[in-house]
Amino acid sequence: MKILIINDYIVYGGTEVQTLREKKALENNGHEVLLITLDEKISEKDNVYNEGNGFFNIPLMYSSIRRNLNRMNLLRINHRLYDVLISRVKKFAPDVIHLNNLNKEPFTVYSVIKDFKSFQTLRDYSAICPLGTCIKPDGSICCGYQYNNCNKVCGSSLARKLRFSLWKDINAYRKESIKKYISPSKKLSEFCIQNGYNTTCINNSFDFEKYKQFEKNTDFEMKKFLYYGAINTKKGIMELLDAFEEFQKDKEVELLIAGKIYDDVKDLFEKKVTECEKIRYIGSLEYSEMMYTLRDVHTIIVPSVWMENYPNTVLEGLALKILVIGSDRGGIPEMLSDNRGYTFDVTNKIDMIDKFNRAYMLTPTEYKDITDSNQKYTVNNNSLDKYYSRLIAYVEEFIL
Repeated sequence: MKILIINDYIVYGGTEVQTLREKKALENNGHEVLLITLDEKISEKDNVYNEGNGFFNIPLMYSSIRRNLNRMNLLRINHRLYDVLISRVKKFAPDVIHLNNLNKEPFTVYSVIKDFKSFQTLRDYSAICPLGTCIKPDGSICCGYQYNNCNKVCGSSLARKLRFSLWKDINAYRKESIKKYISPSKKLSEFCIQNGYNTTCINNSFDFEKYKQFEKNTDFEMKKFLYYGAINTKKGIMELLDAFEEFQKDKEVELLIAGKIYDDVKDLFEKKVTECEKIRYIGSLEYSEMMYTLRDVHTIIVPSVWMENYPNTVLEGLALKILVIGSDRGGIPEMLSDNRGYTFDVTNKIDMIDKFNRAYMLTPTEYKDITDSNQKYTVNNNSLDKYYSRLIAYVEEFIL
């Protein structure tokens, strides 16, 4: 089967990691794959990402000026890019096209693929929420644009209203061009279906090979809780600090925090950290440094206020035999269901403290039983082979 994958970037973040894994899995199973990207950081003459290896990259800088013109309904189709893309797609003649993130030139790409069999992976809530969070200003969960007056409730400025208008037009164009979608989490799939997307859930794969040398040595004397990721409002960092500050009293426990600090919480975050000696900010860590830190971590906390899709921090914790607790929003509850972890209401400090206590009070035997079982589940459910079998079954049914 000839499968074309289109994504904005080759190397950037989680979406790109998943895209490259998919390409590898498909090729390993005998399929011909071409990955088309618009990555300005990759040269057209790159030694690895070239046509000989199944890559076709068009370096294209993201332009805020062009996005503003799009908001005014001007120059929405990049005709030069359209000509290059349609020529290459027709030359490859794919049986099916798999689209991922398309934020650079969505109108152009959707125009190119509209007459081909195609599906798209929706990796976050931006398909149904112009802010991408599905959270209203009062902190409550929103079920998507079909259940909310976005301009009235969340359009707090003219700039936002213009942004929402462009988002609405992009989505309408998307739905005209693509009829089927997949999502890594059941919750996002459910929300997308409610908002008019024909969506199927296929969980992300996980690269277990790079963790083979990881040695777990949980510290049960001074229990280390860990948050790692973006340090900002939507990640629930301030709710975490407030709850932990009360929870830690008279306990042998500390909270480690790693990641980039954003301006929306910077001052208050730094104040909170200095006020509690059992909370330590350990900086933005490189991969090797994070692996070293995770060795003796007792519990990973994922306190997201916004609707996470299928967070890699949860998947990583399950795979590495680390207990995970997180908010009851987005895809986190399904990942921690069947006694794989604990979830809490991130707007309820008492509930958060209760779940912290449950984790803290586990005996080493109870802890081992849970984390051993979690690793077995994750290895089975999120292997690349399992992802491939689910994806190809979906594609074959789709084509037929």
